[in-house]
Amino acid sequence: MFKICSKCQKNMELSNFYSDKRYILGVRGVCKPCMNKDSSKRHIVKREQNMLKQKEYKAKNPEKIKNIAKKSAQNNRPKVNSRLAQYRAKKLQATPSWLSAIQKAQIQEFYDIALAKTVQTGIDYEVDHIYPLQGNGFTGLHVPWNLQVITMSENRRKQNRIEGQK
Repeated sequence: MFKICSKCQKNMELSNFYSDKRYILGVRGVCKPCMNKDSSKRHIVKREQNMLKQKEYKAKNPEKIKNIAKKSAQNNRPKVNSRLAQYRAKKLQATPSWLSAIQKAQIQEFYDIALAKTVQTGIDYEVDHIYPLQGNGFTGLHVPWNLQVITMSENRRKQNRIEGQK
């Protein structure tokens, strides 16, 4: 059996039309391709409207947005530190693409440990690369076996050198 689409005026088989459930919505005789086009257009318009609302809200409430971001960063300090270190490592092309999810979690653990030690002792701890990412004549990797937790002062003293190297 065939039917004519009320939108595109094409004569099509009934399989190209949605079932009776669509008739309830008041869309009679519109084929699937026409329905899908309309649906995607509505989706795009709705997404753009939501983005505009978000921009307006952010423009009207800059302090509130700033406070939310600040509070989020404070509550997720290890993740923020890890993300910043990963960014720097990626920037230097030091994070291998072959790292597994477990190894990435191990990297995150180093940052969690550094924060825990800082909170417990009151001394600032950082995650250090044993073989620096920007070494003299070589490049270390941002991988679990190249990381250690040391105090901030030790890390600053060490700079971009391997321990014991001058």
